[in-house]
Amino acid sequence: MHDISIIGGGISGLSAGIALKQFPLKIKIFERNESFSNLGAGIQLAPNATCSVSSLGLLDEVLEKSAHPNRLLVFDIALNQHLCCMELGSNIASKYGYPYLTILRSDLHSILENKLQGSKNIEIVRGFKISDLKILKNKISVFNNQGNRYDSHALIGSDGIHSIIQKSQFKNNSIGSNESTAFRTLIKNDCKSINKHSKDIKVWFGNTFHAVTYPVGLNNDINIVVVTKQIHHNSYGWSNPCELNDFFYLFAPYPNSEITKLIISSSEWFRWPIYKCKPIKKINEMTKSSIILLGDAAHYMKPHLAQGASMALEDSCQISYLLKKTKFVNKIDWNKVFEQTAKKRIKRISKVQKRSIRNGYIFQCSGILRIFRNIILKCLGNFAVDQKWLFKRQS
Repeated sequence: MHDISIIGGGISGLSAGIALKQFPLKIKIFERNESFSNLGAGIQLAPNATCSVSSLGLLDEVLEKSAHPNRLLVFDIALNQHLCCMELGSNIASKYGYPYLTILRSDLHSILENKLQGSKNIEIVRGFKISDLKILKNKISVFNNQGNRYDSHALIGSDGIHSIIQKSQFKNNSIGSNESTAFRTLIKNDCKSINKHSKDIKVWFGNTFHAVTYPVGLNNDINIVVVTKQIHHNSYGWSNPCELNDFFYLFAPYPNSEITKLIISSSEWFRWPIYKCKPIKKINEMTKSSIILLGDAAHYMKPHLAQGASMALEDSCQISYLLKKTKFVNKIDWNKVFEQTAKKRIKRISKVQKRSIRNGYIFQCSGILRIFRNIILKCLGNFAVDQKWLFKRQS
């Protein structure tokens, strides 16, 4: 029997493994896929995320693989207005102690996985599709479709939005129905037409839609995400191929816009669903009986604040922080450790979820609300997007 089972080998599960490997614990990470794809494209890592990356001992590796955007710019596409700007680069790094980076999801995943290679106390079990979970007095047992059984003292559920652990062990379900759709593509930075745009994060507000562009990776390739109010009930996961024509009608009225020109330069598009969600409120929505949920399994994040991966990284660091206060002499009270973790995280996570939901409305508002939004953003300038409460280091 090992000490901890981690269900899910994505960013959340791997970062949890890294956070725990420094302790005298035997850990198994169970991942349903035999290998990992490059799907998911880009990730933004604000200073709170790069602080967590640093705590995991990975900042140098992430810096090497990341793009370093200069500014965050906000536009109204229909009115052709520049609304506000926040300086990134050295400015934000000096202010918060850590940089604002953008990276390919696949690169971040590889960095996390490589950190675990050769770890004597951690094993990654691939192709493990969990079929059942049983909680006994002194152990937690997980089973797969082949009838294999693994026992542990504690379990971390990091198996994503549609978490089997969450559904089987927790009564609450924070995920609702599909309420909108995001379209994404990645444009290789191999032509002069996008070089001048490749160093900034740009947010484009439309009427009932918005788009985000930012550089990723060493070549500053351009990651594009378009969020619409369309609903595709048959969409599931990150990898649904689609056509530009599925949403281009939204940009057709603005043929001379920079974002329109970028969008039509890509022919390979994917879509994924964005779900309704309820912000987490109680400790028992995140932990029970030596089980804790981390990342999207615990607190699904809409993408409108770019904090999904960041919150998962923070979750892992919080467990590590609390375990450092634990004397590894007698049996660890995992229920207590997990309750303390959830108690520390709930308020912040809920605030991030609420702000993300609110941003979705702000980004896509229309009519008189749109006019007021633009006036306020112009007046606030840098203060509209520089979020000290979010970016500052967490203890």
